[in-house]
Amino acid sequence: MTETILIHFSGRDRPGLTAELTSILASYDTCVLDIGQAVVHETLSLGLLVEIPRGESFRGVQDALVARSRELGLQVNFTAVAKADLEEWISSQGKDQFIVTVLGRAISANLPWGG
Repeated sequence: MTETILIHFSGRDRPGLTAELTSILASYDTCVLDIGQAVVHETLSLGLLVEIPRGESFRGVQDALVARSRELGLQVNFTAVAKADLEEWISSQGKDQFIVTVLGRAISANLPWGG
């Protein structure tokens, strides 16, 4: 049975981090189902939803990613994704989704409409 894992990396950003980490996943024939990345003030937040193939040990992938993350100065967390949650995520693909981008000199956290 395949395992689905959400992997989250965080730490100081620099060129080549995503390539370093995904090369480890590739060496274990891991399938990347989804990926999201944000960099705020030179701090990286990288999430990968991956599927560990049948016959591969998640422990091997996990150990390799933990070791490399330490070398790169990154924090890493792993969260198992339940089959029902994965199926719900898959069923939502292809439906309308929106991205809102707000630009301005300063954006206040205060809600102007009173909450």
